[in-house]
Amino acid sequence: FTFFIILSAFLLLLLLPLSSATIILSQPRNIYNLGDMLNITIEITGPIEGILSTGLICEEKKQLFYAEYMDLKENQKKTLLKKLKLKGVKGTCYISAKLDEESAKTSDFFISDKINIQFDLERQYLFPGDYLEIRGTALKENAERPEGLMEVWLDDTFLKRFKIDNGKFDEKIFLPKNLTLYEYKLTLKTKDAEALNYGEENKTIYILSLPTSLELEINKPVAGMNLIGHVFLYDQNKKQIKKNVSIIVESANEEEVIKKQVISGEDFSFPILDNAVIGDWKIKAFFSDLETTKHFYLSLIHISEPTRPLYISYAVFCLK
Repeated sequence: FTFFIILSAFLLLLLLPLSSATIILSQPRNIYNLGDMLNITIEITGPIEGILSTGLICEEKKQLFYAEYMDLKENQKKTLLKKLKLKGVKGTCYISAKLDEESAKTSDFFISDKINIQFDLERQYLFPGDYLEIRGTALKENAERPEGLMEVWLDDTFLKRFKIDNGKFDEKIFLPKNLTLYEYKLTLKTKDAEALNYGEENKTIYILSLPTSLELEINKPVAGMNLIGHVFLYDQNKKQIKKNVSIIVESANEEEVIKKQVISGEDFSFPILDNAVIGDWKIKAFFSDLETTKHFYLSLIHISEPTRPLYISYAVFCLK
């Protein structure tokens, strides 16, 4: 009979609720950016006494989140809602809480300082001085759209700064006119208003050969002989380009006597008539919006010329 009394008492103790202290933490989001507000709910149930210490732990770096002395009786509860603005630490993190011998921790979450930039170029092959239209988006890793400034760089040269509007941008950039034939790294850099989060992205653009100058060289022509010369077309790297160039020759009375197209870098030869007007002539070369002019004096053939008796007699006649 005594045995049954003891057994019944033991079973009754098993059925009675056991009172113990607990700490429960709410779960954070998966991703945060620096500057975000981290909200955590802490629920504590007594009996427990001591200092509640709550910390943000990120890859072995600990930042004190909250601390308070607690003295809770059996089944007494206390709920705390605490906020922490995220600054400084980043990476894979969790919140831990410890009070007396009780402890709790949240699941892992990630704190980032990154702004992801995505952009498209209207063109990648351009001439010096061309405009380039850039469209794109800038989003924090927490998917929020930052307000801030975007900078555009070409290699190490700063080009422009503009505002990001609700995470979007659409800007026209004018390239420097002195760019050489080369490939360049076009880089977009941004930071948010608090300068806590940063982003950078780049693409390659290619600068094409652009004719920049014309140069004419000619002999000293005389009437009845050929005007011989060549025209050189140079790009921004001072390299010769082979293109069709227009040539106009004007006589001393401003009459167009020759109008031809020649290939730059190659010799040209135009006949000058025996009875051509003696005096100040000029030859012009044109390519697109480039132009160069060279003046020369058209004279009679030299009397000492031994191989051209016909022109010698003409010269003598004219001198008389």
